[in-house]
Parts: sequence; structure tokens; C-alpha cells
Amino acid sequence: MSQQRLLGLHWGIKASFMDYIAAMPDSRASAVDGATPAAGNLLVWEPAGLPVPEADDADLLLAFRGEVRLSGHGGLLSVRVADPWITARGGEAVLTILDPSRADPGRRLQLARLTLETRPASGRLRIWLSKDVRLAEEGTALFNDVYPAGEQMEPLAVFLPTPHDNEEGGA
Repeated sequence: MSQQRLLGLHWGIKASFMDYIAAMPDSRASAVDGATPAAGNLLVWEPAGLPVPEADDADLLLAFRGEVRLSGHGGLLSVRVADPWITARGGEAVLTILDPSRADPGRRLQLARLTLETRPASGRLRIWLSKDVRLAEEGTALFNDVYPAGEQMEPLAVFLPTPHDNEEGGA
């Protein structure tokens, strides 16, 4: 896989949910505007690019772009995960997405809480991992309250170019 295809947020949301969607006879799935399906249930959201949004009092903000839509049951089940951002403060991090209701276009929905571990840079990549990604209280409605707050979601990984690579136009 080229480094360009490796860049971004790699996350499978929730494997059992993705399998459930795939098994429905009328299921629909799409990944657009910077989101790409990868092997298995894995999805990749590309880096949002510059300028990076500001996050008040955050130690780190990792912003991504792209939209994944999943639906079934004649449209009664509809899930939209768009433009995920990871905001870290201290040892805690949250993953937010654009509010799927679209009532307020700029509003973000807290989807998951996670621990974010920095890994040593590998070549020209900065790497963050999280094995403990848990559904946030606010995120339960996205799944029609089927999963409770604290439900284990899929682990995630982030791969971004080193700042030096960004200055030279990316990797």
C-alpha cells in the first residue's frame, strides 16, 4: 500500500454492526468525499488538510474528511459518519463527527471516547493507536440506542505525515 493510501484515520466503527448491515438483503453502503473502504470492514478517512481546525484547550486535534452512509430495513436504519475528528486533552480523547441530523451544519456529535497512544514515528509517518474505543452517551442515538454508552467499538489507527513532509507538500 502506498504511503498516500495509508494516510488518515483507519477505523471499522463496530464489526458486528457492519456485519449486520452487510447481511441485510436491502442494505446500502457508500463511502465518499475522502472516505474509502479498505480490507474487511475497515474504512479510511483521509486527512482534512490545511488549515487544521482549532480546538479550544486541546493538546491535539486530528481532523479527517469523508462520509460513510449505511442503511437498510427500507430506509428505517440510516447511519451517517462524516468528517471524524479526534480531540485529545490530557490522556483522554474523543472522536466527534458532523451531526447526522444536519439541524446545525457545524455541530459535532461526540461518538466515542478513547485512549490515544502515540507510537514512535515510522519513516515519514506519525502514528497514533487506540485499542479502547467506547461509544459515548451522545453517540448511542446514532445506532437507535441499540448499543449502550460504553459499548466497545473497533480499535483505530491514525497515520499522518511528519510535519516536515507537510511543509514540502505532503508525502
